[in-house]
Amino acid sequence: MAYWARRGSRQLACSDGVEGKEYDLISAHWPPFSPDSRHMGYVAKRDGKKFPVMDGAEEEAYDDVSGPTFSPDSRSVTYYVVRGGKYRLVVSPVGGTASEATLGKEYDGIGWRFFSPDSRRAISTARLAGKWFVVLDGEEGKAAEEITDEIRFSPDSNRFAYVMKRGGKYLAVADGVEGVEYDAVSYLKFSPDSKRVTYAAMRNQKHFVVTDAVEGKECDWIGIPLFTADSAHAITWGKRDRREFFVIDGVDQTEYDHTGGYGVTADSRHIAYCAKRNGQGFVVVDGVEGYYYYGYR
Repeated sequence: MAYWARRGSRQLACSDGVEGKEYDLISAHWPPFSPDSRHMGYVAKRDGKKFPVMDGAEEEAYDDVSGPTFSPDSRSVTYYVVRGGKYRLVVSPVGGTASEATLGKEYDGIGWRFFSPDSRRAISTARLAGKWFVVLDGEEGKAAEEITDEIRFSPDSNRFAYVMKRGGKYLAVADGVEGVEYDAVSYLKFSPDSKRVTYAAMRNQKHFVVTDAVEGKECDWIGIPLFTADSAHAITWGKRDRREFFVIDGVDQTEYDHTGGYGVTADSRHIAYCAKRNGQGFVVVDGVEGYYYYGYR
């Protein structure tokens, strides 16, 4: 258990009943623990300078420091530091020496930053001369007007994708390969086997799903696209002319007055969802309508 405390004008961190050093300020960053709960990190301020404190040990001081982000395996940590108005990303082994830390290139700002699921890769967004970049393991991607929060590693950590804005249009970039430009792109996802990519897109106020670079039919609205557990099927739901329907592998299913929640069996062989027509509700299993009810929940 950890908490921040104040003694007079000074602040300190307490962990498992043990008090840390007193500082002018401790910047709140929660949770402060690594995923394995064995390490604690926070940012402290003294004499106008900020510095990370990892397991009670103070790191180098800067004008500003972000809160630390631990890797999933709890062996590495990343944060940005600011000196003279310039931002640099730090990636360091937990408990390592200064010589073991990697200090990145200078930027005008740094945004999102996190590790891949296997903890071997670090990614961040950075701004330089009015342009934003994705920086993966120190290598910059292409310049963009904006990098959205749609930044994804594949489950096996070997692939990554993100959404960028350029020329007023949005596009998905997977493994460095740019997709088609749209008015909007969202819900970016990898399949469980890491081989497929899907996302929702919009063009001229019409919505559709793009799976493996293939566009689906245009709808008035589209739901969040998802893959089945075996990665074989892509599922979402759509709305067109006030009629609702599910879309499975790019094929529109039967239209209804309303569709509700859905489920997929563990082996991904059967798909069921709720639907309503003329005030009567029923469950559709593999495209076959079941008994009619006056409603469903």
